[in-house]
Amino acid sequence: MGVEPGDRIVLLIPVGIDLYIGATATLLDPAADIQNILTRYPVDGLMGVPKRTRSG
Repeated sequence: MGVEPGDRIVLLIPVGIDLYIGATATLLDPAADIQNILTRYPVDGLMGVPKRTRSG
């Protein structure tokens, strides 16, 4: 199983990152009703990066 051209993928990655994988990105506002959006527009996968924590 992998990402293929035309797949709808949720990206939980900072928007400034350079990204090109040939799939359709669905960018969501964190304040949005994400459950409702994903119910209306099902996705084929999810990508994310770990949240960074500040030390000290």
